[in-house]
Amino acid sequence: MGYVVYLLGSKKGKRILLIVPTLLVFAVCILSPVNGELRYMLPVMIMLPLNLTWCAYQERESVAEKEEK
Repeated sequence: MGYVVYLLGSKKGKRILLIVPTLLVFAVCILSPVNGELRYMLPVMIMLPLNLTWCAYQERESVAEKEEK
């Protein structure tokens, strides 16, 4: 979640595209009346490693861009 705020603040919104579906599922789970059920969070839990990898890759790419300049 912190990475999404960072991307929005630094005007790099296109990099959020992979994370948006996971955020939508998370929001639905939080706002639904059955938010205590683990089975509804399973898609978020499954996507977590991919999202963390994506965030790390994007950060590394951002650092590489800064070094080139």
